Amino acid sequence: MSESPAFQAFLRTCAPPKFSAKTNEDAHDWLFKVDRYFELMKLTSADRVLAAKLLLDGLPAKWAVHLPTAPKGQDPWQHFCNLLLQRFQSSNSKLFARQKLYSLKQDKSVTKYNYQFETLRAVLDDFSEAEARHCYFMGLKPKIREHFAGNPALRTDLSSMMAIAESLDNEQFHNSMNFRSTSFRTYSRPESFPQPMELDAMSGQNDEKQRKLDLKNRTCFLCHSTGHQIRNCPQNPKSGKASSH
Repeated sequence: MSESPAFQAFLRTCAPPKFSAKTNEDAHDWLFKVDRYFELMKLTSADRVLAAKLLLDGLPAKWAVHLPTAPKGQDPWQHFCNLLLQRFQSSNSKLFARQKLYSLKQDKSVTKYNYQFETLRAVLDDFSEAEARHCYFMGLKPKIREHFAGNPALRTDLSSMMAIAESLDNEQFHNSMNFRSTSFRTYSRPESFPQPMELDAMSGQNDEKQRKLDLKNRTCFLCHSTGHQIRNCPQNPKSGKASSH
């Protein structure tokens, strides 16, 4: 553990979560979080029990008042954890956790999938390594799953599978970003010039604007001068008054 003053200050200000056994609280998850905090604080097993009791609220706090001490030779913290789980962990929590594990699929990053998988697996103490590897493998996205399917030797250890899957996912993400960047540079025009059809459209727009201006100013549609109309315009060959210049 880091002994830096900054880290020690962080531990003093970072309060561990409390537990009140509400519907949205999971006893196993709470024990996991506070146990990590106690480990960083270097608390003994007996001190962890005392600290955990201070973090209980509502019904759990009342329950802990008459909590029996650990039998001689048994670890006090482990004894406390077992009793708390027996009292406040749902009897169906393991069943639900197992069902969620088998239906869990990687929908985004492998990092998120790994976190979800480990959180659910932590609830189960009867989930074998082989079962966990199979369940994890089936939940991966097809592209990453194909990599393991073609390399059975990579499926012998769950921790290694998680690390490899995360590495592959990161590599695929970076390759995708590079491809998009290259495609943009290849197919985008560095400069934009009006094309023939665009020029025709622009010309038509300009003619329409001039026509409206001539109507407003009562000027000739052809030479845009006053005093006559297009049929009498000197520049109109059909008028018979075309200039000889």
